[in-house]
Amino acid sequence: MLNIKCKVKKSELGGKGLYSEELIPKGKIIGILAQEAMVMSEEKYQKEQKKGNYLVIMTAVRWVGNFFLYGDKITKEEFINHSESPTMLYHLGVCFALRDIQKGEELTVNYNYFLAESDVNRFESIEKKGKIVDGISPKSALINSAKELIKLFQDPKANL
Repeated sequence: MLNIKCKVKKSELGGKGLYSEELIPKGKIIGILAQEAMVMSEEKYQKEQKKGNYLVIMTAVRWVGNFFLYGDKITKEEFINHSESPTMLYHLGVCFALRDIQKGEELTVNYNYFLAESDVNRFESIEKKGKIVDGISPKSALINSAKELIKLFQDPKANL
């Protein structure tokens, strides 16, 4: 579930992307991906990707530990792209604005937090040629995103 006005359109990062239709202040909760999501194990997530399950490929993201969230339909949030300089932080199913995001700006995250370690669908970064975008260990995903979240909210300009 997204908490902002946004639209899907062509992205410079490739394919389609999600764009803000309003100014989003730093720290704002942009989306709660865990709402109305179902849960699966990392093992099942990887198996479903190998089978080419389009719904899992498009909707699934790491939640916590070896568990992934996925949806039963394609919604706007499935068009959030990866960026080496993301506009949002993903932590345990919630997306936070890492900085003030301008109207018309693309909403992006670091897919290291979305994907499984050695993910079936890892890919080459569009922004950094030769760099493979892949998940990290469940423990690293939790620790690293928690550290980023703490840093975000230590800034007095961050809104919650």
